[in-house]
Amino acid sequence: MASATTKKTKTIPAVQAIKGFDRDLRCRGFQFEVGKSYQHDGPVVACKSGFHAVTGHPLAVFNYYPPGGSRFFRVALSGDQHSDDQDKTAAAILKVGAEVGITDLVNDAIKWVLGRSPRFGIVYTDYDNDYRRIPKDSAKWFQRLLTTDAGVD
Repeated sequence: MASATTKKTKTIPAVQAIKGFDRDLRCRGFQFEVGKSYQHDGPVVACKSGFHAVTGHPLAVFNYYPPGGSRFFRVALSGDQHSDDQDKTAAAILKVGAEVGITDLVNDAIKWVLGRSPRFGIVYTDYDNDYRRIPKDSAKWFQRLLTTDAGVD
């Protein structure tokens, strides 16, 4: 059984995730509220018990809640956790954060993909700082090559 909790729990680093709800902020019949924390009593097993949210690709939330008629929120998962796939995690404690729209989910998905792909080239792109471009050491080497006679026969 799940219940709202205000008691302090042992500090465990929280995992950020995306959770889908129906339009009334319910999931599997349980009513949630923004800003509140909930604690599951009992074992935590993915797809069976605990509070579930998407910790993998952000758009995987659509596998559980359709884009039309659903609401999506950033949540923090903590306490005991269990996952049986790459996308969904069950946790003993869930805190409901800010609501996000489809645009936010798409932007999160882009960052998720870019954060896992190999980065090549002579310039590093800082995706967390307005896509600032930072020359790598290889860019400086290439600049020296182009501005000197080194390597030219």
